[in-house]
Amino acid sequence: MLLLALVALSGAAGCKWKKKKPTGPDASAPVLTAVPMDPPAATAPVAPPVAPADPLSPADHALVDQSTVGVKNLDALVKKGLVNDPALSGEGDLSARCTALEEASPKIAALPDADGSLKKLTTEIRRLCSFEAPIIDANNALKQLNVATSQASQRLVCGLARKDFDKARKERPNDRKVFELGQRLANGCK
Repeated sequence: MLLLALVALSGAAGCKWKKKKPTGPDASAPVLTAVPMDPPAATAPVAPPVAPADPLSPADHALVDQSTVGVKNLDALVKKGLVNDPALSGEGDLSARCTALEEASPKIAALPDADGSLKKLTTEIRRLCSFEAPIIDANNALKQLNVATSQASQRLVCGLARKDFDKARKERPNDRKVFELGQRLANGCK
């Protein structure tokens, strides 16, 4: 009997705590309620990031751009083994171009260089103008030695070839091109 009384009491108590099922079209959907939140703290407006100021002046940019184009043109001549480019007449020969680039090189080296591009440019100027161009100039001078008829012309040509040879030998004394040029110079200019 006691059991019966407990079942009756638990049944009556169970009804009080029973959840009510929602009715209507969204009976299976969970019910969302809005909870008031604190308003967001007022923040100062964030300014867009400011691009760093360019440390190079317009004149510096022009010098770098002009030197970059000069190096590309000089490299094209060196790859072809030419002293002059007929397509770019009036630009000067290999020596004149190197002189202009070598004059600009210290100015370029003194400029601020964040990404290393200016150092690469000055290194390329040095490679071309201290080794490659003198080799081509000296070879060209030694070719002219066969054409020179007077002793003064031969001395002049040999002097120019020797000057270019010394410049290339100073840059890379153990290079094969320098050795071959030295042999030709010794045989042609006695």
